[in-house]
Amino acid sequence: MMPDLAFVAGFLIACLSVLSFLKGYVEGHLSRVAFVMLAAGVVLIGYAEVHHPAGYSVSGIPMVFVRVAGDFIR
Repeated sequence: MMPDLAFVAGFLIACLSVLSFLKGYVEGHLSRVAFVMLAAGVVLIGYAEVHHPAGYSVSGIPMVFVRVAGDFIR
């Protein structure tokens, strides 16, 4: 479960960093927070890739989100 949670958290953080990059672009400056968020997301995704026995496929990513959500609901 831990690599799956790291993958989902990294994916969500990386997606939020894109929003921060866009906000900075519209306002005309670069955001340091966006760079830190992107780095954290990439590190978490990399950790998950290294520690997951079979790796992740693009078609299996939705099931990773479902497994993590199911673990939180239980």
